[in-house]
Amino acid sequence: MNNENLNQHITEFLHYYCNLPSPQYAVMLKGKWGSGKTHYVKDYLKTLDQESQKYVYVSLYGVTSYDEIETKFLEALHPTLYNKKTLLSGKIAKGLLKAELKVDIDEAHIQHEKNIPLLDTEEQILIFDDLERCSIDINDLLGYINYFVEHQHYKVIVLANDEKFTSDNYKDIKEKLIGKTFEVVSNTDLAYESFIHTLNNELFTEYKKDIIGIYIQSGYNNLRVLRQAILDFDRFSHLIELKLFKKELIYDLIIRYFMLSIESKLSDFQILDMNQFRKESTRLIKKASESEIYTKYKKVVEKYTQVSFNETIFSFELWNDIINKSLIIRENVIEQIRCSSHYSNENIISWKKLYYFYTFSDDKFREILSEVETSFFNNEYKDLFIVKHVYLILINLQDIGLYNKSFEEITKILKINIDKLYYENLFTESSYDKYKDNTMYDNLAYFDSSLDKGIFEEYIYSKFTEIDTVIMKEQAALFTKTLDPEVLLKIKGKNTYYRKPLFMYLEINEFFENFTKEFIEKDNHFEYIFEKRYTNPKYLENLIYELDFLHELEKKLEKEYEIRKTKLSGYRTNNYLQVVKQAIVDLDK
Repeated sequence: MNNENLNQHITEFLHYYCNLPSPQYAVMLKGKWGSGKTHYVKDYLKTLDQESQKYVYVSLYGVTSYDEIETKFLEALHPTLYNKKTLLSGKIAKGLLKAELKVDIDEAHIQHEKNIPLLDTEEQILIFDDLERCSIDINDLLGYINYFVEHQHYKVIVLANDEKFTSDNYKDIKEKLIGKTFEVVSNTDLAYESFIHTLNNELFTEYKKDIIGIYIQSGYNNLRVLRQAILDFDRFSHLIELKLFKKELIYDLIIRYFMLSIESKLSDFQILDMNQFRKESTRLIKKASESEIYTKYKKVVEKYTQVSFNETIFSFELWNDIINKSLIIRENVIEQIRCSSHYSNENIISWKKLYYFYTFSDDKFREILSEVETSFFNNEYKDLFIVKHVYLILINLQDIGLYNKSFEEITKILKINIDKLYYENLFTESSYDKYKDNTMYDNLAYFDSSLDKGIFEEYIYSKFTEIDTVIMKEQAALFTKTLDPEVLLKIKGKNTYYRKPLFMYLEINEFFENFTKEFIEKDNHFEYIFEKRYTNPKYLENLIYELDFLHELEKKLEKEYEIRKTKLSGYRTNNYLQVVKQAIVDLDK
């Protein structure tokens, strides 16, 4: 059976059913949410239009009462007169309802209590969609619909995901009302064509087979999500003018876009978790026990045989922005496309080739490895992120016997590379955490870092500590001489010096001489510097190194107070003394 005829037997039966004089039962079309039930039935309704057969279609999504159902009938019967913009009220509405329902509206509530429908819809075929999304109890709702079928002899088609109905007596009530049940099979090909026919985007025609392939491999059978992904991708592709790029790039981007989009919407798939998955997936030798994230996402990724996450084109952060936040910054997207292998391969550097070492012949592998080794041992890499990449590649190759240098030799050269970058002031990031926490660089995840045993992070930390020490000594010398207010603000504010022991580098005698002139002899305030500096427990481990300075300052303030205690400046001195004493207590806890 070809794709176009998947539901032909349903169409033939509905044609037979709709021509029966009084079938005395309803037909159910079932399927999961998004499986194409609504799409199929609306196509079938076109056939009824051609045959001039009257029908009323209503969706029960969100409906909470029988009044709302009958209001929806009126909206369907009189779409121009009765809609949300021209809602009728009072006597006019009541008159229209009386004429349409052919009952006295004042007595309608009595019938409603018995769930008896009031509409006169003679010769109409009634279609109720989204039964499972109606807030009325399903057993009561089926009883309501049964009144049309059993007592008024209407032909009724209901659409539902009946897996959602779990009440004990549902089955009995369903058997009384529903005479035939069909499961609608997604006609993906026709649905796809209907989704794209109004879109001016030739990519959907050119890559139709690939997009449908990803959709089928997902296994979710949800046409609503496919349609949403198509509309979102249409916007994305036009914003970045995707058709202007290489066909290989377009293909790789499309299959990743639809895989990530479908999984994000229909499972507990989190795009940002893929950073951890890819980090573990690049291990050359797998650990005995894999992480929960790796195990979970491995199962997902293995569904899509044509999608490789050795390269993702975009970082997962950017993918998350595009798919989950609809945040598309064209410049960022274009930049990452230009950095992808589709373009950088034109002049790809050796270390990136070595990243994909398993794709080469023996001779080519040795050639590339030799080039990278030479650059690494000659300290030619000027970016610490690249140094990290090369280092981790080499120790992983060494671990599986494909590189003959020892771990100690590689580590020694690593430190030389870091030292060179440090002395040449080529650390591009201002924070140690930026180097420690990142899982990828240049759109490539780092190889397994567990073999490193923390050496890279420890050595980088030591270098940033040296940098901090040099800077703090410079700032301490400046502050000692001038009591520079900019440095004061940094000490007071929640920034670098708020949690780093700048005071340990102050020269106490010169500092106190200037301090006396500026803060004791004048009515300037300094106590706020100490009042809250030592009250945050998480900073005390670093600030403990200021304790010796505070004890020295305490002694000098005590001596100064004895000299000035009968003066106004002595009052100020004592205030400072008490604040410093409290700071010592806080720090010494």
